[in-house]
Amino acid sequence: EENQKNTAEVMDLAASLRKTKQELERQETVGSGLSASFTARASAAGELLKENEELREQLRQVQAEKAESLKETTYLAASLREARQELQERDVIATRDTNSPASPTSSLNTSQRPGLDVV
Repeated sequence: EENQKNTAEVMDLAASLRKTKQELERQETVGSGLSASFTARASAAGELLKENEELREQLRQVQAEKAESLKETTYLAASLREARQELQERDVIATRDTNSPASPTSSLNTSQRPGLDVV
């Protein structure tokens, strides 16, 4: 009887040991999968960080180009305002001179007025 009892206990322990071994193997498989998944995700995250930095650099370049373009546009707008102002001043002077009775150019049309460049 004692021998049968011990044999039954050994059989229970062996079955329990097999279940524990199977569970450890399953966990190891899951762990390997998780490790591979983690490695893949870490690699993908690294790639995304690299791509993000490249995009930031492109953004900096575009912003620098935009700032330069804005400077040029501002300069051109100022030049245009100055040119318009100068033309208005010339037109006022030419109109005044043309309307003056003593003016020798009063009979000349605008394109014939001396000192006025056609722009």
